[in-house]
Amino acid sequence: KKKLAAILNRLAPLTPAESAAGAASVGGNETVPLDSVVVLQLVLAIEEEFGVTVEDMDIGPENFSDLASLCTFVNSKLHAP
Repeated sequence: KKKLAAILNRLAPLTPAESAAGAASVGGNETVPLDSVVVLQLVLAIEEEFGVTVEDMDIGPENFSDLASLCTFVNSKLHAP
């Protein structure tokens, strides 16, 4: 979770207004505002950091909407047969 949070903070830092509103907080399930370029960078960072392959069909709101869904997704990739 800490590694994913660090990657998100590096790729999509929050503006002061977003930070004050609690968006994308490390401890919560708030929505992470990502554009397509950041999603691509995030996919590449996840593949490099965790040694997993992210397929095109994996990229969607069910896996990339918040920190909790990202953690669940990466964990499933790490423990896939």
